[in-house]
Amino acid sequence: MKNAAQIEGRKMNYTRLYSRTAKTTTKSAIREMLKLADRPEVISFAGGWPSPSLFPVGDLKRLMVKVLDERGRKVLHYSLAEGEMALKKEVIHYMARDHIDAEPGNIVMLTGSQQGMDMLPKAFVDRGDIIFLETPSYVGAIQAFNNYGARMIPVTTDENGMKPDALAAAIKKCRRKGYGKRMRMVYLIPDFQNPSGITMSKERRMGVLEVAARHNLLVVEDAPYRHLRFEGQIVPSLHTLDKNESVVTLFSFSKLLVPGFRIGWLVGPKPVVDVFVTLKQSIDLCSSAFLQHVVAEYMKEGLIDKYLPTFIASFREKRDVMLESMDSAMPKIAGLEWTRPHGGFYVWVTLPKYMDAADLFRKAVEQNVAFVLGSAFHPQGKLKNYFRLNFTFVSSDDIREGISRLGKALTEYSRRVSRRIIVKKEVG
Repeated sequence: MKNAAQIEGRKMNYTRLYSRTAKTTTKSAIREMLKLADRPEVISFAGGWPSPSLFPVGDLKRLMVKVLDERGRKVLHYSLAEGEMALKKEVIHYMARDHIDAEPGNIVMLTGSQQGMDMLPKAFVDRGDIIFLETPSYVGAIQAFNNYGARMIPVTTDENGMKPDALAAAIKKCRRKGYGKRMRMVYLIPDFQNPSGITMSKERRMGVLEVAARHNLLVVEDAPYRHLRFEGQIVPSLHTLDKNESVVTLFSFSKLLVPGFRIGWLVGPKPVVDVFVTLKQSIDLCSSAFLQHVVAEYMKEGLIDKYLPTFIASFREKRDVMLESMDSAMPKIAGLEWTRPHGGFYVWVTLPKYMDAADLFRKAVEQNVAFVLGSAFHPQGKLKNYFRLNFTFVSSDDIREGISRLGKALTEYSRRVSRRIIVKKEVG
């Protein structure tokens, strides 16, 4: 038996104690890359953030005082896990404009919509169960699904969104391999997708819903950018098109108001919402009652109608600046192209297949400009010749300068790759 002297000073072996979830959870690729680019001289197109210059600080300060004066002691206490009724009523009115019919029992307020992303696999996925998603897809969803051991199957996606026939083929393949009972859900960002910026057509939405209903799959509609349209016709939401109560939709105030409040919500069939409420009770008990009431007052006073058009105008202007700068500053290389989103936050860049965005990233950081690698948006780390640019955070002047730097980095990288290819051919 070991005595006290032998035990004293021995280092704890934490690794042996970690759960499978802790061991398999990966760090955010975006957060880690931001560390590399975290210097004041670097112009970063990496983060998916709105510009803080747009935040309505004056009105929020006034509303905080108002809420504290009128109901301070109550809203500084614990709240119901399902959320404050005052805010639920406001989001019901707001969604009704989008033809989404909901009652309070169809809604659970979230501590950011990312909490909903974590709760989805917790509610529906056992290790090895299957989730179908777009190619590419949101890195935060990939992380959340991976944490719970989901088997993620990317489905072919083009400029019109996920292909229903490709989804049907993927489902058929799973059944053939004996995984039919393990299929759980289809995860989509149909409006101004993160990272591609594309919007799913109505025909594709209806097709995916039909395929999902046929195979009893939940459809998760992640819609943080839906109300940030700059141009073009509004496409009906999956929630509106759903005839089988198979859709749950995630919304967030992080893109419509301020990210720091961490207020989002899920709307779906009542049985699903009930499960989420139960899960939330064990996760964080409740989201901030105080901040929910502040947002409720913001909505009630019509301030979202006052400020959201300003947000959209700013984002539209910056998107235009980015696209114009790319048209003029990016080198003319066969296979180099990028999306032209009608809303949202992002431009998705495709490099020629022989290029690697990770190599370009290193060159770009040398030029003091940063972006996010496309491989972060694929569960198996593919899409190595793609990358994402955000246009909402930095100023228009910084966008012009940053794209100029990126163009120089890409030109230099292209020359180096071309020389390598020539040498390889000569040696071969």
